[in-house]
Amino acid sequence: MACTDPDFKRWTKIPPGSTYELSVTGPAVAFAKFDDDGTSSIDTWTDIAPGPHVEPLSPKGVHTVFIFLEVVAAGTPVEVKATVTTPKGKVHQTAFCHTVAGGPPTQDVVQHDLEML
Repeated sequence: MACTDPDFKRWTKIPPGSTYELSVTGPAVAFAKFDDDGTSSIDTWTDIAPGPHVEPLSPKGVHTVFIFLEVVAAGTPVEVKATVTTPKGKVHQTAFCHTVAGGPPTQDVVQHDLEML
C-alpha cells in the first residue's frame, strides 16, 4: 500500500533529547541536506537509502531537512519514511511516509521542518 503523506511535514513542540530517523526504500538515488539552525554549516546525509539515518536533535530552533530523490527503475515505488522519537522512546506526533511513483527520470524533493520546544 502506498504511503500518502504530502512532500512536506512539520513536527512541532519536539522535546529536548529527541531523535529524527530517515530512510528511503526502493530503487532511487537519494540524499538529504540537514540544517540544524544553530551553525553556519549544512550537513549532507548519503546514508538514507536504505537507511535509517538517525540524527540527535539539538534542543533549540527549527531544524530543516531536504530529501532529494531520483527514481532509477520503473514499476517500483520509492518510499520516504521518517519519525521523530522522544527521549522516552515514543513516536512524537505521527510518523511520516511518502511515496514517489513513476519511472526514471522522476525526481522529488521532500521537506521536513523540526520545531523544537
